[in-house]
Amino acid sequence: MLNGNAGKQECCNRSEHCPALRVRYNARQSAHQPVSEEFLRAFDAWVAEARRSGRKIAFRCRHGWHRTGRLAAYHRIRHQGVETDEAIEEMNRLGRFMWKHRQLEPQVEAMADFIAGRDCSVAAEHCVRRSSEETLTPEGNFSNNSCP
Repeated sequence: MLNGNAGKQECCNRSEHCPALRVRYNARQSAHQPVSEEFLRAFDAWVAEARRSGRKIAFRCRHGWHRTGRLAAYHRIRHQGVETDEAIEEMNRLGRFMWKHRQLEPQVEAMADFIAGRDCSVAAEHCVRRSSEETLTPEGNFSNNSCP
C-alpha cells in the first residue's frame, strides 16, 4: 500500500474478502517525491516472485490515482513492454485530477531511463532517488506480511 493505511483497510478486512492477501509494503509515499532505486528493485523482485508462484499483485494508494498511477506506469513499461508515452497517457487518462500532479510525467520518464540503464534525462528533482527511507527488510525486499 502506497499510503500506509493497510491497517485500516486490507489487514482488518482480509479475512472477510481475501484471506490469502498479504500486505507486503505499507508505507506512505509522496507523489511529489520520486521513488527510490531500492523500492523499484524490491517491486521488481515482488513481481518476479508473483509470476513464479502464479499469484497476482495489487497495489494502491488512498484513491488509486497518483502514486498508484506512477507505479502502474512503471509496471507497464518494465514488465509489460509498453512504451513510455503510452504508459504516461494511460496514467493521465485513468487518474483523476492529474493536471494537479504534473511532476508525475517526468518521474515516469525518469523511471523509464532507470529501466533502460540510462542517465536521468529530466530535471534532477524528478529522477529516481539513489537512497531511501523505505519500509523494506534489511536485504532491500518487501516484508512477507505487514499485517499482524
